[in-house]
Amino acid sequence: MTVSPRKTVRSLWRSMPPGLRRSLLFGTTRLAAPAARLPGPPPAEPVVVVGPISSATGLGEGARLCMRALRAQGLDVRGFDVSQVMLGGDPAEPIDPGAAVAPGPGTVILHVNAPLAPLALLMLGRAAVKAKRIIGYFAWELPDLPADWIAALPHVHEIWVPSRFTADAFRRHTDRPVRIVAHPVAAPGRLRPAADRAGAPFTVLTPFNMASGFTRKNPVAAVQAFKLAFGPADEARLILKTHHVSAYPAGRDQLAEAIDGDPRISVLDGTLDRAELDALIAGSDAVMLLHRSEGFGLPLAEAMGRGVPVVATNWSGNTDFMDFDNSCPVSYWLVPAVDPQGSYHYADQVWAEPSVEYAARQLRLLEECPDVRARLGNAATATIRRRCSSEAYAETLGALLLAGAEV
Repeated sequence: MTVSPRKTVRSLWRSMPPGLRRSLLFGTTRLAAPAARLPGPPPAEPVVVVGPISSATGLGEGARLCMRALRAQGLDVRGFDVSQVMLGGDPAEPIDPGAAVAPGPGTVILHVNAPLAPLALLMLGRAAVKAKRIIGYFAWELPDLPADWIAALPHVHEIWVPSRFTADAFRRHTDRPVRIVAHPVAAPGRLRPAADRAGAPFTVLTPFNMASGFTRKNPVAAVQAFKLAFGPADEARLILKTHHVSAYPAGRDQLAEAIDGDPRISVLDGTLDRAELDALIAGSDAVMLLHRSEGFGLPLAEAMGRGVPVVATNWSGNTDFMDFDNSCPVSYWLVPAVDPQGSYHYADQVWAEPSVEYAARQLRLLEECPDVRARLGNAATATIRRRCSSEAYAETLGALLLAGAEV
């Protein structure tokens, strides 16, 4: 039996340790991809948004939001999908990619993790990339950048980030422009009046993706806080909304052990469309995320925009829009960033360990005081409208791309 060279190479590749595979992939693509020499060409149309635009991931949603906002400004926007090289993406609601990308002037906005930027540029093609301004829209969730992120920065002319926390991490390692461009978030206010929930149990929602950061999202702490806040006789519910539970069996087992058969706690595993997710948020009295670190915290901002109080760790990207007047920030202490899942295992860096006891007190306060829930929900919506509206996002992008304005 003859084994094809392609199958032999694939078998050897899969037999390598994951860390070695990453190093070879990132190192090889950095050598092959074009460098972005400064100052670079000015922004121009068409605008090519590169990312996992067909996948239901945070990066994919960011790319789609960017495409819609720029099209709302009347710009010529093309989409280039790289979902096939990204992990953990169920199909998303489709978006029209527009015309094919041709050589010549333009702007490329990369919605990928920085180490994959060279690969994304190679997939787009040298001819298509040449003469275009390259912008990396990057989000990193720890105070400093890993080496493979730093090494990828010479492939972009400028960097956009969603928060001050992320901007600080990048500015330590580059003299390229770093602009803060917060994600656009809908802020329709409370979608379901409190009167509609009369008689329903107090419901807490905790959203996270098992594949992208079980330890970072820290849902076990959410379970602990819920159990500490509400005894078995209390009418309360906790919904753990996740994806890809099977992707991390160790996390699945830890979560099951923490839940310990409590019938008030349910795990909802799967991808929801926008209407289904809005309904889930609207049916909740609070959204709780006791994360260890966030680059931005999009699920928290989405809940706040819909008038639902949030309980979340008072550290990292979400502090750009959360404060004690519009939410329930949770106290914490800093610990080494140790991640058994591997994605954020940088023991020389720190992330937050939120106080489960403090979070439990905040949950109890929200359950006992409907007036507090209403006040925080109204203030939260006002904050998101002011800081993260789709209109503000579109205007910011338009200013950066059309006028090169400082933002």
